[in-house]
Amino acid sequence: MVIKISNLTEADIPGAVAAVQDAFKNDPYNGWVYDHSKFNQQRNATSLGIRMRWGMRNGIFHVAKEDGSDKVLGVAMWLRPQPANSTPTWNDWLEGWRLYFNQVGMNLYYGRGGLNVKRYYIWKDAQAKVQSEIWDDPRGTTF
Repeated sequence: MVIKISNLTEADIPGAVAAVQDAFKNDPYNGWVYDHSKFNQQRNATSLGIRMRWGMRNGIFHVAKEDGSDKVLGVAMWLRPQPANSTPTWNDWLEGWRLYFNQVGMNLYYGRGGLNVKRYYIWKDAQAKVQSEIWDDPRGTTF
């Protein structure tokens, strides 16, 4: 079996979403941050799709497929490296707001889908603290 790596495309998004959902369905964080009695898989798929479209424009998002097949076997999602002290560009700023408003619209349509917002922000704060401690290379860091 030959695996091909390529840039994520719009046509790949449903398969990439399924790969991410499958990879994390039994993840301890997933069980902690979501109330699975209220979990909405379609809402989660929509959220991941929004983030993947953002990543196609702003990140380094790849999919793995078996040669000759369109089935997505895996997905890699990376932020582009940038110098640690660089200021966001106007495009970065606009894309951040575009992502935000797309997520707000999705939340208005689907609701929280079982997401425990308090726990989500506990994780985001802990993540930011760790990243600020380890991301100290002036050339930037890829995550």
